Amino acid sequence: MGTWSQPNTTTKACELQRLMTAPITRKTACDQLYELVGDDDLFDFFNELDETDDVRFLVQSHIEKTLKHLHLSLQPWDSEAIEICKTISHGEWLKR
Repeated sequence: MGTWSQPNTTTKACELQRLMTAPITRKTACDQLYELVGDDDLFDFFNELDETDDVRFLVQSHIEKTLKHLHLSLQPWDSEAIEICKTISHGEWLKR
């Protein structure tokens, strides 16, 4: 079990923010999110959904949890990436 990728850079956080503006189906989620929010637990949750289910609420919850535990991250986080991820965790993507 583990985490292999986080949106810890501004580039990754912006890409995640862009992806969150449209539904992300379980069928495509692993390919789209692998390099942005690669986490065994998150991907295990994806596998419990139907292929056409939208995974964005799971991603939002994962980002919220990640931000609460940044002190445990093995990778440094850009301050701008943190701010972008805060908007994702607060559901800003729902308003687009």
